[in-house]
Amino acid sequence: MSNMELKYFDIEGRAFMIRVALHHAGIAFTDNRINFAQYKEQKAAGQIPVTGLPTLTIDGVVYNQSFAILRYAGKLANLYPHDPTQALIVDLVLDTAGEIFAK
Repeated sequence: MSNMELKYFDIEGRAFMIRVALHHAGIAFTDNRINFAQYKEQKAAGQIPVTGLPTLTIDGVVYNQSFAILRYAGKLANLYPHDPTQALIVDLVLDTAGEIFAK
């Protein structure tokens, strides 16, 4: 299995469901919870993408966008449907949640 690190604040927020999916799948990952001071330092040093947290690092490659990471974790955990129509419904729910988060 790949070396994975999930980076987010020490709150539930956008990383909560990612953590749940990875734990559900039994996938080992480093749960790197940082505080807001560390976030500011790492952001200033260019260690955090423009879009912010969460990030998922897999074998040294950093990925961002919480719902893209959640879909990936859901696929690893067999929580994401294989049926295209069922996957569409999941995507609708996730995109709606994203719009709510944005407001």
